[in-house]
Amino acid sequence: MQSAFYKVTVMYGYWGELLIESYIENLYESVKKAGPTPTLKSHLAALHKTPTTATVRNKVEANAMMKDFTEYHSLIKINGEQKIISKQFHKYDK
Repeated sequence: MQSAFYKVTVMYGYWGELLIESYIENLYESVKKAGPTPTLKSHLAALHKTPTTATVRNKVEANAMMKDFTEYHSLIKINGEQKIISKQFHKYDK
């Protein structure tokens, strides 16, 4: 997962009423704590693409805490590779 993100990636989103503002390292720590997630389903869609940029929507079902999310990732081509430079997300209440 870490290889998809640029070394300086920001992350913003809502967890219920709480606005989360952080660097991507906090996501790495959360994933490490949660462990494997065999129930997770991910549905990716490229919303727009240019030769050097892209915007991707990721609909996540049943993560490690059985929560559903929609994420938007902004990517840019760096040294010939597309890297995520920002992540925005919304967690849905069931």
